[in-house]
Amino acid sequence: GPSRPAELHCLQADPNGGNTLLVDGFRASERLRDAAPAAFALLSTTPMTFRHDDPRHRLEARHCVVGLDEGGRLARFHYNNLDRAPLRGVAPRDVPAFYRAWRSLTAAVEDPEGEVWVKLEPGSLIVINNRRVMHGRSGVSGLSG
Repeated sequence: GPSRPAELHCLQADPNGGNTLLVDGFRASERLRDAAPAAFALLSTTPMTFRHDDPRHRLEARHCVVGLDEGGRLARFHYNNLDRAPLRGVAPRDVPAFYRAWRSLTAAVEDPEGEVWVKLEPGSLIVINNRRVMHGRSGVSGLSG
């Protein structure tokens, strides 16, 4: 589907943490395509399930980690190491290759050269393409009130 903007709005800053981490999933995907074309092909053709359960919500989606448009260009990036469900619909003989590809992508995602860290101040707002840019946050101290 179309890109979905995510708004990261700082209401209160923690002086000792809470920095925002941004990582470009397209950059990680291109690095994987260059370094390991077979792994890239596997992650762009094998759908996987992502699931998040909490007391109030059950969210589930199934799609390829790397989404391509009709021309083979990057169009979407779906990566969440915490919300992966068991791998289904993959022949047992192909499972090891899939997880090797996942580990290679994870290495590209976690490459410190691809990280952008931002300290948001109260009132700051960042809008990102949630189908391309991953976001996270460093720990907070809890001392800010």
